[in-house]
Amino acid sequence: MIASLRPAVELALAAQGSRDREQAELALAQLRDLRDQVAAKHEALAGADLSDEQRIKQRVLGWVTFYEQTLLPRFWDSIPPERRDEAVQSLRAVRVMLQTGAPAEAAELKLLTMRENLFQEDSIGPMLKAWYWATLLGVPERLAEALRDGAKQAHEQHRRGDLDGYRQSVDRLQERLAEAQALWKTWRETGALVDALPDLVVVKDREERGA
Repeated sequence: MIASLRPAVELALAAQGSRDREQAELALAQLRDLRDQVAAKHEALAGADLSDEQRIKQRVLGWVTFYEQTLLPRFWDSIPPERRDEAVQSLRAVRVMLQTGAPAEAAELKLLTMRENLFQEDSIGPMLKAWYWATLLGVPERLAEALRDGAKQAHEQHRRGDLDGYRQSVDRLQERLAEAQALWKTWRETGALVDALPDLVVVKDREERGA
């Protein structure tokens, strides 16, 4: 994290000296990103005293709640019925697995498979991915907001049948997704979560994960 902080501070000092508004805004955004990453790291490490099984179970339950209460309801009308049914059945199966004492890793694998199948839907996959990545710890809030706003816009265009507008929104979402993935990778590599699965770490919002 110190290595990431140095260029941000240097940019801030340069902006202060030049009084360039655009440069100053960029420096401020970078510093906010680092602040968000530090806060996210502290939250993630708060559960470090749990056993591996407990941490995985907590993570899986958080994501099940996210899919059931946030992602699926928001995009319900745009998800093909067969994909919706598959997702709902998989989420129910994951809950049963956890309630009956099945290994948490097996439940997490089933959840990952469900997610991959859902996100592979070509017509709506990008906006689902955007909403998902906006929820990951380590993705700065300014970028998470941009992802959510872009997903909302794409969803509305998809509903209206505005294919040209939807394609343009998807192109912008892809750029923001690439930025989010790069920042998340930096966040993950500077912390202690090296044993976590590469994308299913923990849900950012405590209310969304039902804690």
